[in-house]
Amino acid sequence: AGAEVILYGEEAADQDTAIIAHIGKPPHELGYPRLSRAQVRRLAQSSKPWLLRDPGQAEPPAAPAQSGLGLTVPLLHGDEVTGMITLAREAPGERYGEADAQLLQLMGFQMSLSALQARMRQRLLDAFQDLQRANLSAVQALFAALETRDRYTHDHSERVSRFAHWLGERLGLPDGQLEALRIAGLLHDIGKLGVSDGTLYKNSQLNDEEREHIKRHPTMGARILAGMEAFAEALPIVRHHHERYDGKGYPDGLAGEAIPFGARLLAVVDAFDSLISDRPYRPAMPLREALRRLREGAGTQWDRALVEAWCALVTEREDEILGMLGVQP
Repeated sequence: AGAEVILYGEEAADQDTAIIAHIGKPPHELGYPRLSRAQVRRLAQSSKPWLLRDPGQAEPPAAPAQSGLGLTVPLLHGDEVTGMITLAREAPGERYGEADAQLLQLMGFQMSLSALQARMRQRLLDAFQDLQRANLSAVQALFAALETRDRYTHDHSERVSRFAHWLGERLGLPDGQLEALRIAGLLHDIGKLGVSDGTLYKNSQLNDEEREHIKRHPTMGARILAGMEAFAEALPIVRHHHERYDGKGYPDGLAGEAIPFGARLLAVVDAFDSLISDRPYRPAMPLREALRRLREGAGTQWDRALVEAWCALVTEREDEILGMLGVQP
């Protein structure tokens, strides 16, 4: 068996100027020819952006295979193809299937980010070895990618996940919905992996173009999670957590109860945590001021009943929330 990561250089026309790292035998020595950069780009644009194949296959088939001894997945950063990862087994080995391809695709997001930021062979190899150990769930892998890219978004998402779970428990939601809220809280901003650093880390107000770019992150997040059965209940929460109760939100302009309940709930706790957190362009608000802002927007920006339920819960757990922020009660 063998495995290989190819990371294209910024000006690379094809593999000749790419970084290559492998574990075990390189797949091409096992009968799996390396795909060209053009082939990888076409693969990334297909409905099933992975290649399952057997030894000797050099071209992706017209109809995607359901299984194969070899598996290739493009590495992406936003819409940019940054490389590919290939796992290969010799016959008569266990065959990879679409579930393996989906998991490898998720791991690829983490690896692509680490490699793009580091541009270092050892960093790439470390990420690849993490994949080989396969000791991360898909959620953990995506959440780790957030930490690699943006520590604020990572910590914010962790708190939002906890807050959403608290509010769901207070409302008596069943375990399945609580788990969907927990996952959606962790991954609601995963679409920001596709937002440029210049926009994400800007210290001043965003211009119109940058604002529109940021506003794409819910749909980009939903696209990342699409097709994964484990994320089926979390996906609409991720997609719709920036809708407004009055219908003036995004991406779909849903209003009132047309917005999925989990998304309405997450919108409240997401806004609350943003208000009480330090940002490059403004300091954190005191808890009482943040609650006042939420009540001001109840019925227009947020679901009024959920705002009131959250405000009551914050009052009860104020010391615990301040402790999470590192503030002495």
